[in-house]
Amino acid sequence: MRWTKWMMRSSRMAMGAGLLIAANGAAAQLATDPQTPTAPAATEAPTEDIIVTGSRIRRDPLDQPSPVITVDENAIARTGLSSVADILQRLPASSGGLNSKFNSSGNFGNPPDGGGVGAGSAVLDLRYLGPKRTLVLVDGLRFVNGASASGIPATVDLNSIPSSMIERIEVLQSGASTQYGSDAIAGVVNIITKQNQKGFKGSAQYGQYLGDNDGKTQDYQLSYGFGSQGVHVVAGGYYTKQESVSAADRDISQFPNPGQTSCAEPIGGCSSFTPFGRFLVNGQNITLRGPVASGRPVYDPTLATGDFKAFTAADRFNFAPLNYFLTPVERFGGFVNTRAEFSRRSTCA
Repeated sequence: MRWTKWMMRSSRMAMGAGLLIAANGAAAQLATDPQTPTAPAATEAPTEDIIVTGSRIRRDPLDQPSPVITVDENAIARTGLSSVADILQRLPASSGGLNSKFNSSGNFGNPPDGGGVGAGSAVLDLRYLGPKRTLVLVDGLRFVNGASASGIPATVDLNSIPSSMIERIEVLQSGASTQYGSDAIAGVVNIITKQNQKGFKGSAQYGQYLGDNDGKTQDYQLSYGFGSQGVHVVAGGYYTKQESVSAADRDISQFPNPGQTSCAEPIGGCSSFTPFGRFLVNGQNITLRGPVASGRPVYDPTLATGDFKAFTAADRFNFAPLNYFLTPVERFGGFVNTRAEFSRRSTCA
């Protein structure tokens, strides 16, 4: 009985060995015969990303990926704009700021935070955090802030940087206060100037608004570069003139709201601070009827006579025609960029 079971087990072992040899032979035939279709390989299970977040994770703040937009010389030329600020304010991260179409100058009392702006200046504001929170660099170095008779702003006047000397502009759209300080909370603009230009390069541009025959703009740029044996010099000059376009020259901007025809309309928008003044006497708003020739207005409590009358919505001040659609600007200047290499750079394997 025991011998029979052993023989049965031996038969099973021999049958298993035969099946194994047959399987190995089939595998060898599949490997050597190119016409035999192969079975599809087993697919691996998809792996899932593990994202770990936390404020206590140690990381290097100077080695983090940041969104950077690069605007090269060709892209600047295709815009047809003569101001660097107008070019940069077309970026999605830009929220406007002073430019050639919006410029309200004046220091408004010379605030201690440097909030005054200069007439004709242009700035860049990233992500609505204010132009004072956008750092402007030229070749990696901080550029001096603008200054004029109407105020000392805490921002860089981009109109002082001619577009003819720019090779490319790199805009860091995320905060970089850890590297540069609080003036880089909104982002950083790094303007790279031309350093290896050879020969002359010039451009001339003229434009105006057709039909209205105003807003004439002229822009002339010229630069020359040369160099040898590690020394490179690029010099140039520019002249830009832009004539004004007043809001009074367009029908749509005759009043603060488009389509408005009078300050007395319920739509409002006109200012209550009139050139003749607005006074509160005995609980009633009054204003002057017009200019007073004698220099001393006469007040009648009944407002039937005298130089004063009751203040109405029609007496509000329409300030819209006094604004600009295009501010008048005239700029000219020159620049010289010199670069010298005293030793060749070496790389280690």
